[in-house]
Amino acid sequence: MAETTRKAQVATPAPTDTTKLTLLCILAWFIPGGGHFLLKRPKHGFVFLVLITFLFYWGLSLGAKIYRYDPQQPLTFFAMIAQMGMGLPYIVARFIASHAPGNPSFALYAFAEKFRFGQGYIENFSFEYGNTFAIVAGLLNMLVVLDAHDIAIGKKKG
Repeated sequence: MAETTRKAQVATPAPTDTTKLTLLCILAWFIPGGGHFLLKRPKHGFVFLVLITFLFYWGLSLGAKIYRYDPQQPLTFFAMIAQMGMGLPYIVARFIASHAPGNPSFALYAFAEKFRFGQGYIENFSFEYGNTFAIVAGLLNMLVVLDAHDIAIGKKKG
């Protein structure tokens, strides 16, 4: 029994400053891989930043829709939350998709109109693949945030 107690005490992570931990998690959400940069793991941070952001924008280029909550279709809430997991790339994409259509003076108007950026190009054969990529990218970023959190509290070796 004493051995079980000793193992439990060893497995308990060291306490950390909650303010720093909160800021780390917010940065890790806002910029994919940002938490790993703060934890002095730049290789991991760079890989997460490039690959997760690429996956998200690749999904949008395949005709994915940037989801907003629609009360008539309540399940869109989950897709919206999953995509919001991307942080800044989601905010930028949603801004482009919201302001480009019908605003020819917008700098990215031609780009957004040509690719129907974020509007859900359902006629495209790759529409469902695009939705899947964009949603999975947000969910992957949430897992990366949890990974940074676990490293910061000492639950996982850094």
